[in-house]
Amino acid sequence: MEVFIRNQLSELEGETLNDSVFTITKKANGIFLWVALAVKSIRSRLEDGYGLSDIIRDIDSMPDELEELFQYLLKKIPKPYKIKAYITFAMLKLSNEVSYGLTLNLLAYSFLDGYLEDPKFAEKRFHWPHLTASQQSDLKLSAHKKLRSHCGGLVEA
Repeated sequence: MEVFIRNQLSELEGETLNDSVFTITKKANGIFLWVALAVKSIRSRLEDGYGLSDIIRDIDSMPDELEELFQYLLKKIPKPYKIKAYITFAMLKLSNEVSYGLTLNLLAYSFLDGYLEDPKFAEKRFHWPHLTASQQSDLKLSAHKKLRSHCGGLVEA
């Protein structure tokens, strides 16, 4: 677990990294899933530009129990994203049910905002096949970032 934490949080340096590794491994009580979720949350905060004091406060405030950590991460989802998180979790649940046979990929997810803004979005003419590789790549990258922020890092693509 320690190696994983050090690799994932390599942006932190010296004592900050050592203290973070110690605190995270202690709080995890040997549960790697706890470590993975906590580290993902911390990485997300680092990528969003939060400072060291915010990161350390986040680590200290994370609950020790796995179920409580899930609740903590869900509560940290910004209010404007909660509906999108709920919709995303529901879509993932449906896509995993065999009877529906749906697949959800980043390109498809990139159109969620369009559907939410205009319920007739799907009825309008859209030239999906005419998207260039660069446009598709941009849409996927944007969708990946939105997925992370909408769902508090609980969904990985």
